[in-house]
Amino acid sequence: MAKSIVSQKSLYSNLFVRQNSSRAFANSPAIIDNKPSSVLKRRARFNKFMQLVPSLSYFTQVVAAIARMKHYEAAISVIEKMEFLEILDPNVHNLSVLINCYCHLNRVDLGFSVLGRVLKLGYEVDVALFTTLIKGLIGYNQMGLAVKLFKNMLEQGIHPNSISCGTIINGLCKMGNTNVAIQLVKKMKNIRMEVGDVVYNMIIDSLCKDGMVTEAFRLFEKLMHGTSKPNVGMCNSMICVLCNTNKWKEGMGIFEKIPNPDVQTTLVDGYCLQGRLHEAEKVVDSMINNECNPNVHTYNILINGYCKKKRTNDALKVFDKMCQRGLIANTITYTTLIHGFCLSRQPSIALHFLKKMQSCGQHPDIVTYSILLGCAKPGNSNLQKMSFMDGLEDEAIMLFQEMVESGYYSPDGCTYNVFIQGLICNNTGKRAIEFVDEMVGKGFSADASMTEILLGVSSDRNLDQSPFVLNSLSTSNTNNITFHN
Repeated sequence: MAKSIVSQKSLYSNLFVRQNSSRAFANSPAIIDNKPSSVLKRRARFNKFMQLVPSLSYFTQVVAAIARMKHYEAAISVIEKMEFLEILDPNVHNLSVLINCYCHLNRVDLGFSVLGRVLKLGYEVDVALFTTLIKGLIGYNQMGLAVKLFKNMLEQGIHPNSISCGTIINGLCKMGNTNVAIQLVKKMKNIRMEVGDVVYNMIIDSLCKDGMVTEAFRLFEKLMHGTSKPNVGMCNSMICVLCNTNKWKEGMGIFEKIPNPDVQTTLVDGYCLQGRLHEAEKVVDSMINNECNPNVHTYNILINGYCKKKRTNDALKVFDKMCQRGLIANTITYTTLIHGFCLSRQPSIALHFLKKMQSCGQHPDIVTYSILLGCAKPGNSNLQKMSFMDGLEDEAIMLFQEMVESGYYSPDGCTYNVFIQGLICNNTGKRAIEFVDEMVGKGFSADASMTEILLGVSSDRNLDQSPFVLNSLSTSNTNNITFHN
């Protein structure tokens, strides 16, 4: 880049004075030189490379490549060594790389010191350099200085591009200044600057987070009827917001007209979350009629919706339709059906689908086993005991042993605890003791719920005879146990 003859002292002087007089960067972290061995090896090869005195353009490419690999400290060290050995004078491109590296290391204060060198050498500062510094300030939670620098850029006659505007808009949205961000977008449109989908997505997402759903939807409608069409991510965000705020009537018709399988799948998910399964299935049928073919993920969502409502017959109908369309059910499909049959107290059918799943080449995972053993619900971190053993205690024990012997999904402490609780509650205390011994032998202990159950049936001689049971009780956190009379 050519040097400019512009006066340098007046440029950004106010900004530098404010920054140096403040203590905004007083607690900046030091740059620690703890490179991995691979970087050190590259540096050793670079030392040999430096003896050849490469051209400035080639050297710039090398340094830029190191920075793109995110080895920012290595890039800084190489540039500093080049200057120290006085092999090559750094140009504006190398200095720009240096500023970028400092900003990524949260040392934007050092980035500004390099900017001072750029100005002192008479180089022209472009919009890319400004954008790097603005991004660095935002990353260091200095939004006020970032806005000042952006205004300073405008005062110097440097026109921002979509990237610089997107950077400042992103910072404003994160700080909750959505109205200011919207005003900036309007100014961008007035000067006929391109406003990309990413910027609009930031604005809509920020409005939704601020609870301004109506305003977000109005902006979305304008995009729908304008030249800038909303992308898939924007549509999905709006569907989720409308679902969470129970404002479906405001715009579900709009999304149904968007012929995109991802958008339609999100719409199906939204209807299922609201329990509106009939509308969800209508969307799937509409996708087929409009040649916007639903995939396995779409059908899995609909099957899950029916299973949660214990409508297993309808879930099987959807499963059959999916298979008829040539789609192959995956582990999630079978696990969802198994969960539905467990919820509706049909463990025999659940075990049937486990066998069918394995015969079709789909392997059960830890979630599948946990559901069958009554350990957990998919998507729910709270373990719950379920009546999974109604007359099938032997099958449950065989399934648990299969899980252990497979070696792929070893049961953890939670799995053992809930499984043993199920055995005790189904009057199979003797077998329960065997699994308590096995659990404790593997280093797991009884949780509060199982400890309470064990204490409640402690009159059973079998329980008293097991030293592992006593050890499990003694090592448990009994402070949080609630005893019932």
